[in-house]
Amino acid sequence: MSFRFSSELVERCNVSIIDEKGNFVKNVILPEELNSALRKRNRLLHGSVMFRKSLVEKIGGYNEKIFYTQDYEMFLRISKISKIGRINEFLYKLRVHRSSVSYRKFFEQMYYVALAKTNVLFKKNKYSLRFFMSCFIVLFLFINLVCLWF
Repeated sequence: MSFRFSSELVERCNVSIIDEKGNFVKNVILPEELNSALRKRNRLLHGSVMFRKSLVEKIGGYNEKIFYTQDYEMFLRISKISKIGRINEFLYKLRVHRSSVSYRKFFEQMYYVALAKTNVLFKKNKYSLRFFMSCFIVLFLFINLVCLWF
């Protein structure tokens, strides 16, 4: 395996998904260019990413106010100042199971994904931030009410 790794580059690899018992489910090949794709949804799995500590220190580290998606929020900020590269090999296995945070805390995680996006992508326009968060909170409450009814 050979790869380039500089102080201003984040590298990530392709991922194999496995079930609770370790059985292969599928391979996930990440797109070559990820910086713009990352703004639409989180395409990175924290364990499949390598980066220099100095790069994380440069952007101020993890945002401790963002729960369940601290890595995504940090990668969004990194993507604004660094290229995200790819090692085209399957070097990471992700175990999917019902007790994972992504499964148990799905709605909370989606709330913090929206918060991370607004903090990073809409930071300059405060009207957009307030409007987006108001809409998301209303939607979040509506979904919770619908879940209670059924």
